[in-house]
Amino acid sequence: MAVAMAAPAAFACLLLLFPRSLEATMLTDAIATGKPLSMKRCLAQTPQELNLKVLPKECHEDIQQFYCQRVRDVASKRYSERLRGDCQPSAESQDPQMKPQAYAPAKIGYVIMGHRFPQNVKRLVSRLFEPGSTAFAIHVDEKSPSMYDDLRHWREVERLESVVQVFSEFNVVRGGPNMLKAELQGIRLLLNATVRWDFCILLSEQDYPLRANSVLAEYLWVHRGTSFVSVDEGECERDVSYQCGDRVVSLSGGAQYPKVPGMRYGSGSQWFVITWDFAEAVANNTGNPSTVVGAIFRDLTTVKQPDESFFQAVVLNTRFCALHSDYTLVWTDKDSMREVRSDTSEYNILSPGVLSSLTDYFKLEEVRKQSLWAFFARNGC
Repeated sequence: MAVAMAAPAAFACLLLLFPRSLEATMLTDAIATGKPLSMKRCLAQTPQELNLKVLPKECHEDIQQFYCQRVRDVASKRYSERLRGDCQPSAESQDPQMKPQAYAPAKIGYVIMGHRFPQNVKRLVSRLFEPGSTAFAIHVDEKSPSMYDDLRHWREVERLESVVQVFSEFNVVRGGPNMLKAELQGIRLLLNATVRWDFCILLSEQDYPLRANSVLAEYLWVHRGTSFVSVDEGECERDVSYQCGDRVVSLSGGAQYPKVPGMRYGSGSQWFVITWDFAEAVANNTGNPSTVVGAIFRDLTTVKQPDESFFQAVVLNTRFCALHSDYTLVWTDKDSMREVRSDTSEYNILSPGVLSSLTDYFKLEEVRKQSLWAFFARNGC
C-alpha cells in the first residue's frame, strides 16, 4: 500500500524534477484549463520545465514524450468519452438452483514475485508443489541476476522445468508500473503451462502457507468460479508517475490527473486469487485499449501504484463484479506495519514486519484456529 511522503521531503523531490514553480507546469495548466499545448510546443518547452539532470540521459527523450503525452491526453477522447463497463449479474449468480458436481480438488497456478531471497522461493515452491495439480511462474527482479541464475539452476537440478517457469523481465520499483506488468506476464506464462489450473494466486517470496495445499485446493473447489480481490471503491490518488531504470518520479506537481468518465475506481491489497476465466480476460485484453480491461490498463499504468488498483478496477467494471469476494486469502499482521522509504522512489509503502519471535508464532497459531480463510501469511519485506 502506497503512502504519501512527509510534505517537506516530497516537496524537495518535486523541486528536483520541476525547477520552476509547481503551480505553473504545462501538466497542471492542462488539468486546470482542459486546453493543453500542442505536442510540438510541449516538447520544445519540456527541457526548461523538467530538470532532466536528475535522470539518466537514456531516459530524457522517453520522459519528455511520456510527459507531453499526458499533457495532451487531458483533452483526449479517453478522458472525455464515457467508459461502457460490463458489470452485470452473470448467469451463474442469477441461477438459484444448486447443480451437483463431482468433487475434484482445485488445481492452482502460482505467480511468485522474487526480489532478494532465492531460498525463500525454493522453500515456498517445495511446500506448495503437488504433481499434476500446481504450476509456478516466478518473476525475479532485474536487479537480482544472481538470484535468477540460482533459481534456474535449482529448477533444473530438481527437474521442475515442466511446472516451474523462472523469468526476469522487469525492474520493479515501488510506485511504478513494473510490479503490475510482471504479475501480468506471470499470468500469461501460467495460461500456457502444462497444468490446466482453476485458480491463479499471487504471492511474494515473503509469503508462507498456513495450511496444507490440499486444504486450500478443497476450499477453492467449494468456491469455484469466484475470484478473491479486496476492493475499496472510492477516490484514488491520481499522481502521474514515470519510471526510469531504478527511479520512479512524480510528474503531477500536486495536481490530480483526470479520471476516465464512467470508470469505477478502487484500491486494495495487491494479493489476489483469480479464476482461469478472469486471468484469461486480463491477459488477452490489456494490450487492446478498445476493451474495458485495456482502457483500465492504459489509464492506471500512467499513475502511481497500479498493482493495487488494476485488478480492483477490473472487478468493478466487468462481468467479474458478480463473481468475486471482497477479501484475499493472505493474512497480514497489521500491528507490525511500518512505512518503508526508498531513495529510488518518491512513494513510500506500508510493509509488515518480519514474523520471527515466539510471540509471532503464537499469533500465527491463533490465526490458524480463528481465521479459516487465511491460507498464507505475509512475513515482511
